[in-house]
Amino acid sequence: MTTIATDGKSMAGDGLCLDHTDTIVDKERRKVFRLKDGRIVGGAGNSFDVRAWIDWLENDKGGDCPISSDRFVGLILNPDGTVDWVDHKGREIRTPAPCACGTGQDYAYGAMATGAPPARAVAAACERDPYSGGAIVVEYCDGREGDGGVLSLVGQVAA
Repeated sequence: MTTIATDGKSMAGDGLCLDHTDTIVDKERRKVFRLKDGRIVGGAGNSFDVRAWIDWLENDKGGDCPISSDRFVGLILNPDGTVDWVDHKGREIRTPAPCACGTGQDYAYGAMATGAPPARAVAAACERDPYSGGAIVVEYCDGREGDGGVLSLVGQVAA
């Protein structure tokens, strides 16, 4: 699946992508994106569902939610720092930051509870969760340059 984490200021996600037999097919699959309206979104689950969900959000949720798997979960980081948790039916519920989703969410929550930023929290999850790994993408709510949107190797993620 993956690990997505946010602290209300930035969002990070790993880049590991597995096929239906758990064979690694990509280590730089982007799962965190900035939408045209400034929201930052991250999705865990089937890569096709993540992409379809993002396209659906970009098109103002026209029609039914396109997510086909009940294993999908997503986070939306709004420009004002609020966070919405999204289920496999596209339903949203406001949730407090810090927040994480995906198979490595427990590790990410633990890391953020000790003060780690989302990128470090995802890196911690990648160390323990067999379904998280590869490159990490970070996007900042304030549009800051630097790591925002740049793929970083897990061992090179800055604090």
